[in-house]
Amino acid sequence: MSRKGKMPIALAKDAKVIVEKSSVRVEGPKGKLSVDLPAGISIEQKDDRVLVNRVGNLKQTKANHG
Repeated sequence: MSRKGKMPIALAKDAKVIVEKSSVRVEGPKGKLSVDLPAGISIEQKDDRVLVNRVGNLKQTKANHG
């Protein structure tokens, strides 16, 4: 069983995260990245960390979270 999905993601000081309803954008000195979130996955930003959470316990949602 993987526990990678539960670990917070540390951000660099000059990186900026923009969380939208169904996507997340990250901007930094090396460029920009945008990712669409699968159904059942949510992202929240706390200070210099990003937390990825799953909304339900369906098999596919667990796979996407890991």
